[in-house]
This record gives sequence, structure tokens and C-alpha cells, in this order.
Amino acid sequence: MFWDEKLSPADLFFDNHLHFLTLGNISISAYMSFFNNNKLSEAATVAASSDYIYKDLLTNLDQTLAPLTIMEGDESRVIQILQDDICGKFEDSSITPLFSDNKFSLNNHSFKKIVLTPLIMDFDYPYVQQKNAYKLAPPHSVNKQAVSLINAITAYYVSDKDGPFIIRPYIGINPENYTMDEIQMFLHRYFSNWSGTAQDGLKAAKRLATFKVTDDCVYPNFFGGIKFYPPMGFDAAPQNRLLREKVNHIFAYCEKHGIPIITHCDDQGFRLIPMEKSLNLTSPEHWESVLNKYPNLYLDFAHFGRQYFRKNPLKNKVSTLWMEKIIDLMIKYPNVYTDISFNAFESNFWGSIFTLAYSHSESEQEIIRKKIIFGTDWPLSLLKISTAAEYIRRFDKLPLDKEFKYAMVNENPRNFGFRD
Repeated sequence: MFWDEKLSPADLFFDNHLHFLTLGNISISAYMSFFNNNKLSEAATVAASSDYIYKDLLTNLDQTLAPLTIMEGDESRVIQILQDDICGKFEDSSITPLFSDNKFSLNNHSFKKIVLTPLIMDFDYPYVQQKNAYKLAPPHSVNKQAVSLINAITAYYVSDKDGPFIIRPYIGINPENYTMDEIQMFLHRYFSNWSGTAQDGLKAAKRLATFKVTDDCVYPNFFGGIKFYPPMGFDAAPQNRLLREKVNHIFAYCEKHGIPIITHCDDQGFRLIPMEKSLNLTSPEHWESVLNKYPNLYLDFAHFGRQYFRKNPLKNKVSTLWMEKIIDLMIKYPNVYTDISFNAFESNFWGSIFTLAYSHSESEQEIIRKKIIFGTDWPLSLLKISTAAEYIRRFDKLPLDKEFKYAMVNENPRNFGFRD
């Protein structure tokens, strides 16, 4: 067996937000078409975001090439590169790798395995307006992405029985692109056998080593949850009645079964709609009516709602309103969490968090500590850091107490979706 039968959930390190993207998964033509059709407004948007990641795409080409180099292969190659990264292949040989001698070691703790949560995104976007003869919207089926990823995970387990990773992906969906019947089939296929316990999650991962994927198979608890992405048009509280029924059907199903949801929540990212609309759909405030109706929903606001966009860069400071709102929702609702993916190693990011947290009572601060989840957002985080190993090492060196760090990489993600 490729890991000890006595493996305890307390011995697991969680990266609860990353991607095994390939270039074939991404609707590149949709993004380029949107920019081409909105040149002036998009140029103004980039100018108003001093830390906007896409400013570096051409000005810092070496950094840009890192994620592109990874995404040009298939999912198996992506997994192998990440394993090589964690095992020290891209670091100086004098540095002890994070994973060696069958353990993953940080300054204050050692772990036996790393649980990865790669997020499949629904890049299917049929609304592309191309100014060429073909005018085609290339298909990006999440079902085909799922088949490809599960095959890659199976191949990884078979080829490397002593590897560091346990992989439990999330599946993306934009309900606007599906009928109600298709949504019901989606939920049946990916979650009819779902369990959120650590024991069942480990059993499902082991079963993957011998699983044979077919185009219409029902997955036996292989997927950990659902990923939503508002900058591509997902609306958690739509005005349209038919769309609202589809969205609410997913929320009701997830609340009933305890299935976790991760929603993108910063004002950057792969955006295919105008900035003002994206800000409205992505804002944690937009989710308040959802949580009022489904108060026990497991929901992770990714990236802790970090904001970069400023309407007037010369006058306005970067806002922390989304962070403040997420904190309020974490305190109010039992299963609302946030993750620190893409930003976990940055001291100024933590400065904003602590400034806001310290304005709350000690009991509320304790709730906040239990709701923050670690993530890398690899390989997208390579736009601002050299390797996944460096990202984790710099996070580990931050002046945070060791109990809090352990909670973020183990206890909090376990409570969110890998429960006792």
C-alpha cells in the first residue's frame, strides 16, 4: 500500500488551494477576445491596480514563463514537477528538501503526507465574441478535465507508491451553462457517494490506484467539493428565476450533505466580464443572502478577499472591505472559512489581517484563527515567487505562533473538508 494503514489525519499537511492546469484547460481565446473588445476599459482597470499580476506578464517575462512552462504539459507532468519541487530538485543541493526520508518537515513540525486540493475550473464560456471568420467558442468540458485529472492521479499512485501526495480535487461548475437535469446529473456523478470524513477520504484515494475511468462513470468519493469562479460570470444570487433555482439547488444539496465550496474572492484573476460586474459578483457581500438561506453551508472565500483595484490610484488606498466582511461572516456562520492562497508568505498581507482581527474581541479572534486555511495557488503563485518550496518556506518563517501555523495547514482544512 502506498501509505501506512495507521496514517493519522494529524500527520497530514494540507495545501487546500492549487491548480493542475494545462493550457488546454484554459479558454485563452475567450480572454483575448474579451480584452480585444474592451481595450480602453481594460487598460484603465490594469492602470488602477498597482499590484495587478498581469502587469508583469510582459515586463517580467522570466517570471511569467514559470507557470507557462508547467502548464504546457499534461496533468501527469504537472504533478511530477510539483513533487520534484517539494523534494528539492529546484533548490540548492545544500538545502535539505522539504520532503525527504518519507516525511515533510517544517521548522516546528513533521508530516507524513501532503494532501493537495487541485481546483478544476469551469472554463466553458459560450459567450465569446470573436472578430474573425470562425466566431467559435472552444469547448472546455469540466467532465473531460475530470477524466484527464483522475487518470493522472491514478497513474501517479501506481508509479510512485512512496510519493508525498494524497490528491483530492474539487470540481468547478458555472450553473448558467447547464440545464437543471444536467446539474442534477453533475451532482450525482461527482457527489452521490461523497463523504467528508478523513477516513473515507483516505479510502477513496487508495481506491483511485485501481479505478478505471469512463466518460459517464459515477465517481466513488474522489472529489472533495465544488469550485465557483465569479470573474467568469458565476452569480451566487442571480435575479433570473430559472438560474436562481439551479444555483439554489446546488447550495441546498451541498448544505444537506456538508459538501464544501470554494469561491474565488479577490479582484484579480481570469476575468471575462466587465470589472464592475466582476466586483459585484465576487464580493463576499454578494454571498450574504445565500448564507442567510443556507446558514450551515461550508464555504471558503479564497485569497481572504484581497483587493488591488482602486478607482483613483492617486487618491484611494487599497481597500480591506472584503477582508472585513469575510471576518464578519466567519464569526457569524459556523462553516464559513477563508484561505490565504497566493499571498500566504507576504508579511504586509498578514499585517492587514492582524489589524482587522485585533479590532475584535478575544473570543472572536479565536474563531478567526480556526477559520483560516493554508494554500499556495501554485503554479499561479509562481508569478511572484520562484518555487512552491520557497512559498512554503517563507510562510514557515513568518513570525506567527506555531499553534496557529499548524492549525492553518492541518486542523482548519480538516474541519472544512477532511473531518474526523
